[in-house]
Amino acid sequence: MKKLNYPLKSVFMMATLATFFSSCELVAPGSYVMAEVYELNIYRDSLKKVISHFNGQQDSTLKDSVFKIDEHSNPYFYVGNIIDKENSNKYYFAISYLSVYPTELKLFSVENTKTGNFTIINDKPRNRSEIKQRKLAMQQFEERILKKLNIPYVHKGNAMLKNY
Repeated sequence: MKKLNYPLKSVFMMATLATFFSSCELVAPGSYVMAEVYELNIYRDSLKKVISHFNGQQDSTLKDSVFKIDEHSNPYFYVGNIIDKENSNKYYFAISYLSVYPTELKLFSVENTKTGNFTIINDKPRNRSEIKQRKLAMQQFEERILKKLNIPYVHKGNAMLKNY
């Protein structure tokens, strides 16, 4: 068996490491590792348009939902929100700009717009009450938003493989 020469071996090692680090969310700070991941069967840009349209129906003063690149904590994600005016909630999420199809949406917090209270999804729950709030927020997100958007999805849990 012939041994690989040094340059080819180096290229192979670099490709292997690049694959590992690009697929591992744990090495990137601000990568939403505790956020709940939903895999949606839609192209990223189409999802952004659907959400913009949905938010426009919830609040007529919105012409477009603004999706920003999260330059401060993680420049690899678009961040945005989905408005649920009927229930006074705003769901905050991130979409990897590397995700094209299917699109992974990471739900990281929910704000009650009446009270100003937040349910933080992208953090380890400290007690049973926070676990209940988190489960309720995810259930409501699926029932009130994802079903209304009418996009097939799979709830994949979070990157830490924690079930709450």
